[in-house]
Amino acid sequence: MGTPISRSATYSGTGAQEWIPLNRWSLDDYTVSLDFASTGTVTVEGTIAKLNQGETAFPFDITGLIAITTSGGFVIQETPLEAIRLNIAANATGINFQVMQQGTSQ
Repeated sequence: MGTPISRSATYSGTGAQEWIPLNRWSLDDYTVSLDFASTGTVTVEGTIAKLNQGETAFPFDITGLIAITTSGGFVIQETPLEAIRLNIAANATGINFQVMQQGTSQ
């Protein structure tokens, strides 16, 4: 069991960012929000590896969230996920990434 996640980070660089751990036992989907300060291109990646137990992450692209270039909110239905991150291909001035996971956990 765990607490639903709500986390926000702003990135100024490029490349794969740090993993954001999720509560894989949540009953609800994950929602992510992207806000581009100007221009950028990102892909949202997930893993099912148990990072908190030392497993090696094998990232995969989240369906529908590949090469995103516009701000918006998106629902991820590929569950369960252990962690999520941004892989930033281009970033002019900053990208805010918010992960929200609400609802009841088992």
